[in-house]
Amino acid sequence: MKMKYRWRTKAEWMADHAAMFDASPFKDDKDRRDAFLKCAERFFDQEAANSWGGQFSASGRSSTDDGVARSQYFQEIESLKKEISCPRVACALQEKRDAILEAQSEAGSRQYLNVRPPERFAELTGLLGVPLGLGLLALVAYIYNEDIGRVVNPFLARQIPSLGYSTDRQTVRYFADPNGQFDIDGRANEIWFRFVADTGAAGIVFSKADAQRLGFDTSTLRFDRTAWTANGLVRVASVQLKKLEIGPIVVVDVPAWIDDGDLQRPLLGMEFFKRVSTIEINNGTLTIHR
Repeated sequence: MKMKYRWRTKAEWMADHAAMFDASPFKDDKDRRDAFLKCAERFFDQEAANSWGGQFSASGRSSTDDGVARSQYFQEIESLKKEISCPRVACALQEKRDAILEAQSEAGSRQYLNVRPPERFAELTGLLGVPLGLGLLALVAYIYNEDIGRVVNPFLARQIPSLGYSTDRQTVRYFADPNGQFDIDGRANEIWFRFVADTGAAGIVFSKADAQRLGFDTSTLRFDRTAWTANGLVRVASVQLKKLEIGPIVVVDVPAWIDDGDLQRPLLGMEFFKRVSTIEINNGTLTIHR
């Protein structure tokens, strides 16, 4: 199957982020716009370094990646997502002014929990107090969070394919990298790994270094079994994972193997895929449904 995927250039990445910021209510704030674009640029440069230096490390990241650029980038994205939702809040407040003013004369303080917000935040705090006003604003932002996520999450997943994005609580999708390979960020026993999706591997395979991170004593493991991977036959030791999380999909008590060789990246093989109802690869997109 031929994968159709092209790594985005830095110019395209920056143009997309400029457009994202310009869609927010803060588009006229030049200082904030510059800071946001610098943060996006640092993250792009770090991911580019990972794509080269990371291929020689077990973690898949270069030695210069201390996690700061990634953390700052996602903090900025989450902040911007919330701000993009602000116009919805303002509209909701404006539309419901008459309803709450009428309710004020008819209901006690407890009944205000069931009425709709007035036009301005100042009026809301005057009627119901700061705590309830903040709570209602948070509720509106929470309600529209999924709408925002449907736009932003696929955008992020195209820039960093291993992130994937969820279309519902039981489905997750991943884009192929420029080589047609599917990298998947997931957690095993609460530890993050960047897996390689490998339907040619019978099991879920980790290196000895990964085994130590998972809490297994490699000196006591018995490498008395053989297993097939896409690279051929390897010697492995059998272990048991308490929990494996891939996007919104969680499976428990999963058998896994520890490789006795020089495995560079953990493999996500058929031991996981046979536990889901559907896997589909189409036009460079891997879809997994629970």
